[in-house]
Amino acid sequence: MEMSPLAAALLEAQVQFLMKDLSGPRLQKIIELGLNDALEHAQDLRLNEVVTPLMIKETVQQYAIKLQLRSAVPEIASAVAHLLHEQIARKQTHIDQLLPGVYLREFLQKAMEMKEMRMRLLDELKSNPFLPRLLADLLMRYLHQWTEQHTPRLLQRFWQPAIADAQHPSKLYDLILQLCESCLQDLCEQLKDLDDEHLLESLLDAWEMVRHRAIGRISAYIHPADVEDFFVIIYEYWQNLRQTDFYSELLDTGIDAFFSVYGDSTLADLLADLGIRKEMMLADAMRFAPPVLRVLRRKKMLAPTLRKLLQPFYESAQVHQLLTAAPST
Repeated sequence: MEMSPLAAALLEAQVQFLMKDLSGPRLQKIIELGLNDALEHAQDLRLNEVVTPLMIKETVQQYAIKLQLRSAVPEIASAVAHLLHEQIARKQTHIDQLLPGVYLREFLQKAMEMKEMRMRLLDELKSNPFLPRLLADLLMRYLHQWTEQHTPRLLQRFWQPAIADAQHPSKLYDLILQLCESCLQDLCEQLKDLDDEHLLESLLDAWEMVRHRAIGRISAYIHPADVEDFFVIIYEYWQNLRQTDFYSELLDTGIDAFFSVYGDSTLADLLADLGIRKEMMLADAMRFAPPVLRVLRRKKMLAPTLRKLLQPFYESAQVHQLLTAAPST
C-alpha cells in the first residue's frame, strides 16, 4: 500500500527523533533502560527455557569445526609473529614475573601427587626400545668424531671397523646399546624410588638458576620466521584436530557439562556466577555504540537504516486505517 503524505511525514519525524536520541546524550539512558529491562526479565528466565544444548552444539559445530578459514590466517600469523618477536626483544620482564615461584611450586606439588601417572611414564620409558638406540647412536657418532679429531690416521684404520654406525652393528655398538639400556632402566628405577620432597627441591633449585633471566634474551635465539612457522604449524594442526571425532565429542561434553550445572539456573544467576555485572555491560555498550553510531551518521548510513526498519509499519493497512479515521485538524 502506498504511503500517505501524513504517514511519510510521521516516518520522517520518527527517524529524526531516533537519530537525535542515538547521537545525543540520551544514548546512555536508552541503553541503561534496555539493560535494566533485560536484567529484570533475566531473573525470571532460566537457561534451559531460552536455549537448548542442541542449539549451542550446532552453533559451535558451525564455527569451531565446519567454518573454512581462508588464506588471511597465515598473513595474520606473519604479522603477529613479527610484532610479538619485536615486543619480546624489548621486554625486560623476568621469567618469574610470568610464572611466580609460588605457582610453580603448586604445579610441581600437584605433579608429585600424580604418582601413578609418573610410574606409568617411567615404565614406558624403561621399556621403550628406541630411546636406548637413540642414545647409543649419539654415543657412536661422538666416538667417531672424537677419533677422527684426536687419533692418528694410522690408528684410525683399526678404530673405524669397531665404531661402525647402527646400520652396520658392531660388537662395540652392541656393548654400548646394552649399556644404555641398563643405565636407562636403572635411572627409571631410581626415579621411582626418589623421595618426592627431594625431587621437588631439586626442580626448584634448577628454577632458581633461571627465574631472574629476562624473557627478552629469548629473542636472540629465535628468528621472527621461526615464530611465524610455529603459528602456521599450530594452525594446521588445529585444522586437522578439529575434524576428528575426539574434538567434536570434547566440545559436546563441555556443553553438556555446562548445561548440567547451569541449565536450571536463571540468567541473572548465571551472569552473577560468571562475574558479569550491569556496570560492565553498560560500560562496554558505551565503549562501542557511540563511535559506531557517529561513523554511520557521518557516512549517511544511519537514517536510511532506520527508515528501512520503520517504513513497512507506516505503509501497513493498520496505519492507513488509523490515519484515515483520525479527525483532521
